[in-house]
Amino acid sequence: MNVNNWFYGFLPGITKLNKVIMASNDVGTVSCDATYMNFPPDLELRASSARLDVSADLRLNGLIVRTNSRFTQSLASSVTVNKNLQIAANYDIADSASVSIDLDLYAASNAKLTITGDSTSIMASVETPVRSQLHGLTTYILGPTGTGIFDVGGPLTIGSTTASLVIDATSYTGGNKSIPLVKYVSVIGAYVPSRITISGLAAGLSGAVVHRADGVYLDITGGSDPVSTTTQAPPGTTEATTEATTTTSQATTTTTQAPPVTTTATTQATTTTTQAPPVTTTTTQATTQDTS
Repeated sequence: MNVNNWFYGFLPGITKLNKVIMASNDVGTVSCDATYMNFPPDLELRASSARLDVSADLRLNGLIVRTNSRFTQSLASSVTVNKNLQIAANYDIADSASVSIDLDLYAASNAKLTITGDSTSIMASVETPVRSQLHGLTTYILGPTGTGIFDVGGPLTIGSTTASLVIDATSYTGGNKSIPLVKYVSVIGAYVPSRITISGLAAGLSGAVVHRADGVYLDITGGSDPVSTTTQAPPGTTEATTEATTTTSQATTTTTQAPPVTTTATTQATTTTTQAPPVTTTTTQATTQDTS
């Protein structure tokens, strides 16, 4: 970092309570490690077209990304946030990049979190288990084996009326698999089927988003039968509900001709039904407890 780029003539993080604000059209890069700071500053991408591309290690006190700005991580970059990460714009993470958040992750309804590949890592509540929230769009561009680690480390709220999932499985080659999308200790809310999109699965594979006690999963199975999503009821309710999710599948139909016979015969067609993995379809008692 160049001291001449800073108004006060010293690098941020040398003293306490420093804050870096990136305004409209400000563009920056972190291409060498910025972990020298005795007092990591707060960083806010405040205005439209502000952008920071991080390909090395960066330590921050807090991070706010808002108003159509963009924060990107690539290569083996590591971002450490001592307090909260708040997203109200674009946050892209790819390659083997990682972000570690000591407190909570908050993604507003206008947040666009894009996770590319199967080697990324997003960890929240690293120091103190607190409630994280996902209210915006989360996009997973799967790698050959699935996606990376996304663990909020504590309770999670999913905004059922605004939270969306988009899953692009074009590069996926892992076959039948249950892929954790986001892990939590407990959950309130769920992704509704109308806000889930799954595309790019190979022929013969089906995908469904399933809410379980410890996380949201993408279940990929062979065959054409849809897989249901079991959503646990939030605390305070007495019933769990089972909903069908958006399912992408490729079905293959095979017609077998009966051999010639000399007498009149009745040939019955045989239908083979591939059962989807077991899911809960009956009304059950909710087991998820909010620990926040």
